[in-house]
Amino acid sequence: MIGIFFCFFFLQSMLKGANLTLFGCLNHGMPLFLRENSSLKCESESVAGFFLSVNVSSNITKLRIPYPQTGTWYLSLRSLCATEHGFKACTNVTAEVYMRAYLTPCINDCGTYGQCKLLRTNNYLYAACECKAGWNGWGCTDNSEAYSYSFQLLSTLLLCLSNLMFVPPVAIAIRSHYLLEASVYIFTMFFSTFYHACDQPGIVVFCIMEYDVLQFCDFLGSLMSVWVTVIAMARLKSIIKQVLYLLGAMSLSMALQLDRHGLWNLLGPSLFALGIMAVAWVRGFLICTAQV
Repeated sequence: MIGIFFCFFFLQSMLKGANLTLFGCLNHGMPLFLRENSSLKCESESVAGFFLSVNVSSNITKLRIPYPQTGTWYLSLRSLCATEHGFKACTNVTAEVYMRAYLTPCINDCGTYGQCKLLRTNNYLYAACECKAGWNGWGCTDNSEAYSYSFQLLSTLLLCLSNLMFVPPVAIAIRSHYLLEASVYIFTMFFSTFYHACDQPGIVVFCIMEYDVLQFCDFLGSLMSVWVTVIAMARLKSIIKQVLYLLGAMSLSMALQLDRHGLWNLLGPSLFALGIMAVAWVRGFLICTAQV
């Protein structure tokens, strides 16, 4: 499991000596030693490691290793003193080092603009940050391509205000005395507005209740709007319409619990309702033709 998470490595030291600097080289598979006359690089001809350093003024260093390899890791330390001609070996100095390392799925839980995602495949559990609103990086901290606050606010408002398109169907349904259908449209308009306000990436988010509840109500309202509209167009008897409305609500609720994003959640009820409407219209046409 080590190769799939981030490794956080903390190195803290207590140094005595004004010019003392402690250098470290963390490497996988084989140790790399920092020599006094070298350029203090944590690498060789074939491998490269992670370079660390602490001194009196900055005695803590942190290292994040994304998806470290499994196996043995080596930490080589070297204490040197700064001189006019570079770093030299020190005399009469003391260095006390504390080391701590641990694994975590995501860096800082991906911050405000990300979500930590876990994926299990072939007995391995992978973790990564899914960034939103244009943010990038291991911990969603790179804002070089991030959306501005005004852009996020405008996108949220346009998406939420688009639900005002339900107002004309509601007015037409009420005027035509289709009160049940109008109530379904109002339900859909309300929950669709607040679901999209809660579903936005970034910081322009407004949730009046739990996200899962808003999503379920939005999906159910959308499907019920299609269902009641097509059934109303079939011009069936009142008792038959009420039964179909109730059966449709219970069936759609069950389908959304099984698979909220399934294609047949919309396609199945729509085709079934269109079939009922087609049968009702053909039957009405045949009755009118027979009477003529």
